[in-house]
Amino acid sequence: MQENIIIPINKNKKPHVQIQLAGESYCDGSYEIVRGVGNNTYVFEYIDSGEGILKVGTKQYHPHAGDVYIAPAHTNHMYRSDAKNPWIKYWLNVKGSLISSLLEVYCLNGVHYFTKCTEIKPLFIKCLEILKKDPSADLSIHIHEIIIELHKNHSQNLPDIIHISPESAIVQKYIESHITESVISLEKLASLINKSKPQLIRIFKKDLLISPYQYFLKRKIERSCELLVHSRKSIKEIAYFMGFTDEFYFSNIFKKRKGVSPSVYRKERNH
Repeated sequence: MQENIIIPINKNKKPHVQIQLAGESYCDGSYEIVRGVGNNTYVFEYIDSGEGILKVGTKQYHPHAGDVYIAPAHTNHMYRSDAKNPWIKYWLNVKGSLISSLLEVYCLNGVHYFTKCTEIKPLFIKCLEILKKDPSADLSIHIHEIIIELHKNHSQNLPDIIHISPESAIVQKYIESHITESVISLEKLASLINKSKPQLIRIFKKDLLISPYQYFLKRKIERSCELLVHSRKSIKEIAYFMGFTDEFYFSNIFKKRKGVSPSVYRKERNH
């Protein structure tokens, strides 16, 4: 196996975007990378040829030529090249507070795999060329460009998530405005659109791919993440503010969703 690896020089001790490693790999049948939840690096990879497997938690994908994937920080993930048709790929190992914020802004949290991304290849090559000339170069803008293009790709390939029905829009708006409540009843949500509870669930899942309850819980955790990073509230205060019965229940739900406890999440993001 052959790899051309660039080791950047990070002059800023606390950069918003820090390239840890970058390069191009000509994989063989033995190529495999495994990381756990303690890892704080986001891996962006463009597959130029070949095929392989990406696993993030319980999800599995099969990236091949023209695809891009993100192996996110703070997750159990593995990626492995196919033995018979191994990858040739360009990659950037990135850390920093701006990455998670950009992925959230562009609605790419939890999105790991992007198909038919040949237009993004030049952006990866450009980043590598810049680092070869100047290992201390700031690639913040270029990483931002990659994320923007991934957002465009993801939006184009969504079945009907962006153009949701008027009924789902009403329910979604109500949930957002009552996100700090401890519970929202299905009866209340169904009454907003004059539908039965089964009809409500069917319509909402068709548009957003998750149930109203799961969406409610997902948004509570996302809002909790913002408070952990951007406020001085204690974990107990955040738990009660976001409508959880106690901080232990909040911590259990949070860890199941994010892979780490609230205290670890706050420490890693603030660090």
